[in-house]
Amino acid sequence: MNTLRVISIILGLTICHWSSAQEQKLMSVIGRLANELAEESTDTNAELLTEMLFDLAAEPVFINRGDQTDISRLFFLTTHQIETIVSYIRRTGPVVSLLELASLPGFNRQTAEMMMPFISLDITPASAYEESSPRLWNRVVATAGIRYIDGSPGTDVNPFRNSTRYRMNSGNLSASLTAASDAGEQPLWSGRPDFITGGIAITNSNITGNNGVISFIAGDYTARFGMGLVVNSGYRPFLTLTGTSFMGHRDGFIISSSINENNYLRGAAVTASRQNLKMSLFISSRYRDARLLKDASGVEYADILSTPPVHGSLSGLSAAGVLRETSAGISVGLGKGDIRWTLTACHTNFSREVREGVSGRGEMYGFIGTGNFNAGASYRFSRGRMTGAGELAFSGDGIPATAHTVNIRFDDRLTGSLIYRYYSKGYYGHLAGGPGRNTRTCNEEGLMARVMYEAARGLFLHAGADVYRHPWLKSSVSAPSHGFRAEVKAIYEIRSGFTAELRIYGGETWKNSSMTARITGPASGGVPPLTEVRQTTMRMTVTGSPALAISFRAHALYKRAGDDKSGSMLACDAVIAPSGFPLSVWIRQAMFTTGDFDSGLYLYENDMLYGFSIPVHHGEGSRTALIVNAVIGEKADLRIKYGLMRKYPKESNPATEEIKVQISLRF
Repeated sequence: MNTLRVISIILGLTICHWSSAQEQKLMSVIGRLANELAEESTDTNAELLTEMLFDLAAEPVFINRGDQTDISRLFFLTTHQIETIVSYIRRTGPVVSLLELASLPGFNRQTAEMMMPFISLDITPASAYEESSPRLWNRVVATAGIRYIDGSPGTDVNPFRNSTRYRMNSGNLSASLTAASDAGEQPLWSGRPDFITGGIAITNSNITGNNGVISFIAGDYTARFGMGLVVNSGYRPFLTLTGTSFMGHRDGFIISSSINENNYLRGAAVTASRQNLKMSLFISSRYRDARLLKDASGVEYADILSTPPVHGSLSGLSAAGVLRETSAGISVGLGKGDIRWTLTACHTNFSREVREGVSGRGEMYGFIGTGNFNAGASYRFSRGRMTGAGELAFSGDGIPATAHTVNIRFDDRLTGSLIYRYYSKGYYGHLAGGPGRNTRTCNEEGLMARVMYEAARGLFLHAGADVYRHPWLKSSVSAPSHGFRAEVKAIYEIRSGFTAELRIYGGETWKNSSMTARITGPASGGVPPLTEVRQTTMRMTVTGSPALAISFRAHALYKRAGDDKSGSMLACDAVIAPSGFPLSVWIRQAMFTTGDFDSGLYLYENDMLYGFSIPVHHGEGSRTALIVNAVIGEKADLRIKYGLMRKYPKESNPATEEIKVQISLRF
């Protein structure tokens, strides 16, 4: 272990990405989005996003084919952006550069740069895609990981968290199959994986004629329509204040390959479009995790929000697959060109009574029942340099929710956007997932604005602010509350391969303070009073590539939480990847000092393919992480990761170690 630390300190003077330029871009995009999401969203949302980006990187989109179905796999683009690409290619021919892509209506340079790791600008003859027997592509990724706390794996049943993913693609046919087991469950090699998900998708562009398209999905999939206020069973559109793109209005289905056990539908879905009309139908029936609780009268009900994310404990195992949900929905879209309208409706039945919302003293719930119905109308438009989208939805009892966004490209160097949402306190959509700060799409009103300006060649300035309020009680907040977040960011591309980035972000919100409750005692009635929580973080990142075999990135972070808590962190990563040599090494060394968890610092670190790692660094200590990547022939890769988190004093802070192994096969 001492040798490892010596090596990490020496190599920690630099930070690299992987050997290929494409993978460098991929890790840059994932790292940037993950860092922006770390304190803005949930780990589950960020993990889902990471998995979907890796799926795209494994099978890049050939946008110059002009195939709308294939381009739709770029899930972070809006429906309007997809149609813009298709129309442009069919009208003017193939896109030949990033700058040309960035000049399209509804795009900017940031969006184009985000797309680059996941697309190919190659011009492939159409005949190659119209073969009677298109080539079959297969990919298998098997991963196993174990975590030790003070030298112990913590469970004797199965200390490993393991998964195996299979992806297949052949022309208009694609399929996936994923099997996974959490630590504490039966391992995959026992033949009884805890979780299996998979699906098959078929798309035919000629079956309806006249530019008609029909697609069919069977198995596990995610669905999303409009702004997600009625149906969004996958990741939620996130509100990063200076992010690359607001993932707004979108219609369609995607095969589910995530190891997350609750963000999917199970059944069948079909979409058919012809000229100006598009119709989608779906049905799903599955068992999902939920906690079975009893109220003061002894009546049993299911609580979904408090469900543990994994089954590695008795509490998690007791919540596994106890609630059956059956959902069905329809979406009809009409229009073409400047504006398009979509009507969506969805109904879900539960096998037992579900209660969601605030469940503190008394019987205050946002939803109580065995069935949930939602319907809504969404739109999207484009007019010159302005694009926008929105949705108005209602619960079965008539309670509304709405969200709208508009993006304006003032000129080639300045763009701005606004996002407004209002979700009534009683609105409940079981499959809803609209943009917002709240865990659920309810009890929130907010307005976010942001701008991006290219001040000079290579210098990009960003600014954003979000003001919001919660008109009723919510998780950890026993009264109406409000908050705001703000951020400024500057990125300077000094020259090719060298970049400096500065982010300053923070805000304030309210939550119940257990410390105050202990001081005030019984006078508070058992409910901790509200306390204002303020946080400000400054993050500086420098990236460089002094040689072909090495590039670097160094991070410096400082965080202020409240008036008396602060944290700081220095981190350096390094990869040595000699050209033509089948071995590359990535390593991180970080040192941190923070007051407590509230002043803890988040920083994304490299991980396995489809992996997600963004630990919170709190207390005083160090973090070391090492990945060795070996290329085995032309069709296999082997990755091994070791991570060590040490805190001081050692006597009262056990060390945490992790080991992950992954093999990837392509054939």
